[in-house]
Amino acid sequence: MDLAKLSKCRSTSCEYKKLLRQLLKRVQERINILSCIFLLKKLKKQKLQQQSQMYMTDNVIKIQKTFRGFYSRKYVHDFFKRKRQIIEMDKHVREKKNEILLGLEEKRKKQLLYDKKLKDAKIHSAAKNLHHLVSTKAQRGVYNYKIENIIKEQQDKIKKKKKHKK
Repeated sequence: MDLAKLSKCRSTSCEYKKLLRQLLKRVQERINILSCIFLLKKLKKQKLQQQSQMYMTDNVIKIQKTFRGFYSRKYVHDFFKRKRQIIEMDKHVREKKNEILLGLEEKRKKQLLYDKKLKDAKIHSAAKNLHHLVSTKAQRGVYNYKIENIIKEQQDKIKKKKKHKK
């Protein structure tokens, strides 16, 4: 009986070993399949992460293109503030220019009055000596050539000044 049991066990052990081998093969195949599935999932996850990274990078670039310099344009180099400053400076410069032009015009008028008074004084002093009672010397008359030359010289000088001012 022991022999029969042994032979039976032997055949069972062979069957058992055969079943174990088959089971091991299946387990190995399943493990390989699972490892392949895991590897595929891992690769798929990496690819999705890479795609999302590229998507985010592209969107970040688009946002940066849109808002490049926004802060500096808005706060550091404020266009409207600069425009107001330029308008105020232009207004100030125009006011100062008008003041200077008025001052120059007043100076020119004063100079013209002074020149006219000087001219009148020269003519008066020249004509004062032409009177026949001024001295005992005989005068040639009112139309003295020397005085005419002085008057012409003064008129030429005045004309030249006017030309230079224009």
